[in-house]
Amino acid sequence: MLESAWNEQVGRLLRAASLSVYALRVVPILKLPKLRRFSAWTLWLGFWCLLLGQWLAGIFPGYEIVSLHLTFIGGFSTITLVIATRVISAHCGPETIWNGKARALKSIGLFLIAALISRVVSDFMPRYYFGMLHVAAGSWMVAAQIWGFGYIPKLSRVEAD
Repeated sequence: MLESAWNEQVGRLLRAASLSVYALRVVPILKLPKLRRFSAWTLWLGFWCLLLGQWLAGIFPGYEIVSLHLTFIGGFSTITLVIATRVISAHCGPETIWNGKARALKSIGLFLIAALISRVVSDFMPRYYFGMLHVAAGSWMVAAQIWGFGYIPKLSRVEAD
């Protein structure tokens, strides 16, 4: 309401500040991940993208769209897919998909990073703008398909103790 009724930039900055307070108190983002797993580092990076995107949207209102893509692609997409993978491995039995080498999860992370970089760079390369958007969208869709084909079938194979 603050953004729409009074001042957009102040509303965005207030949202970024409240998210930062939450992240600093609840999520240990100031500490590097203790686990040397790709999933831990990807999740940590996702939280930083979430915060950075919100702050950039408030500080640079002219780049709000690209900043929010940092929030959504780098933050929410990454966090959602990593946590969904953890939930599947914890509740459906195949703990190896979490504790193992997790090639599929690494591929997903790399495609999400490619999507994020392509989308952010597109605003600064007007000549290649639409091509970069296609790369970003395609990379994100490949990440989503790898997750879907790699993890959804594991939902139907619950292992009994």
